[in-house]
Amino acid sequence: MGITKLLTRSIVKFTEKLIHCQIDVNKHKPIFYRKHPKAVSSGKSIRFYGNLIKEFTTIKPTNIFEVGAILAQDAEGFRAYFHIDPKSVYCFEPHPDLYDEIYKFYDFKTYKLGISNKVGTSEFQTVPLTSDNNGISSLRSSINHNFECNTTTIETTTLDEFIAINKIDFIDFLKIDVQGLTFEVLQGLKNSHKKVKSIQIEAEHKLMWKGQHKFEECYDLLKSWSYKLIRFTRTGVSGVQSDSSWVKELYLK
Repeated sequence: MGITKLLTRSIVKFTEKLIHCQIDVNKHKPIFYRKHPKAVSSGKSIRFYGNLIKEFTTIKPTNIFEVGAILAQDAEGFRAYFHIDPKSVYCFEPHPDLYDEIYKFYDFKTYKLGISNKVGTSEFQTVPLTSDNNGISSLRSSINHNFECNTTTIETTTLDEFIAINKIDFIDFLKIDVQGLTFEVLQGLKNSHKKVKSIQIEAEHKLMWKGQHKFEECYDLLKSWSYKLIRFTRTGVSGVQSDSSWVKELYLK
C-alpha cells in the first residue's frame, strides 16, 4: 500500500472519530454513514446493491423501504449511497427495543410494525437487544437455533395496507430480511407490487423456522409479477439462506 493510501486512510479514521460517522471514500465524492453505536455493521456493504441499481437499471432511488430493519444500518447505507432525504426512508421493526433505538438515532420514518400477509396482532419472538443475535427475532419459532428469547404481542400489517393508507406512489428499493417470513411479506404486496421497482430479499433453502416457506416459492411469485433476478448468492452456514436482488423488467437497461 502506497504512502498516499496510508495517509488517506489515517485521515479518514481520524475524521470518523471526530464526527461520529463512517466515511466511504471513492473516486467521486465521500459518502458519510451514520452508524448506530450498537450496530454490528455500518451498512457500507449495501453499496454493492446500490452498484447493481446503477449498473443494470434506470432507477434513480429517492426512497427506501426496509422491512426487518434491526438497527437500520442497511437503510442508512443505501440512503447515504444515493444521498436520499432521511424522511424518505421507511423502516419497519417490530422488536420494541430495536425500534426505540432507530427512532432515537435516525430521522427516518420508523414504524413498530410486523409486516406480513395479514392485518392484526401476532406473537413475536424477541431476542434481547444485548445479544449479538437480536437480528434473528421473528414472528416464527426457530427450529435449529438455541438462544434466549421472549415473546411479545405486536401489531402486524401488509405492505398493501400501508401503501394504501399512506398514499405511497412508488417504492424505489424494498429490502426484506424477516427470518422465515419473506413469502408472507411478498404475499401482502399482491395488489401493489407494480409500485415497487426493485426488491432485495433474504430467503431460506432449508427449514429453519416453523411453518416457513422456501426461496423457490418467493422466486415463482416474483417471476409471476415480472421481476427479473439480477443477483443471487448463498449465505449462512452451508448456504441455507440466500440474498437475491430483483428488478421490475420495465426498469432494466
